Amino acid sequence: MNPAHSRKMTARLQVASAPGRPVLLRVSSRAGDGMGSSRSEVVAEQTDVWALLFEQLGMRAP
Repeated sequence: MNPAHSRKMTARLQVASAPGRPVLLRVSSRAGDGMGSSRSEVVAEQTDVWALLFEQLGMRAP
């Protein structure tokens, strides 16, 4: 799959979304569908998702 496709789709989502609402695009240099991902890659991906969610909900770390 051409990496430009995901970037184009992200740009379309940003235009279609409410102003000020981010769209998370996470690009990995590893090819594949996630099978066989290392634990550190899984943790890094989940950290990005949860950090975006917490930021959007206005939650702050203690």
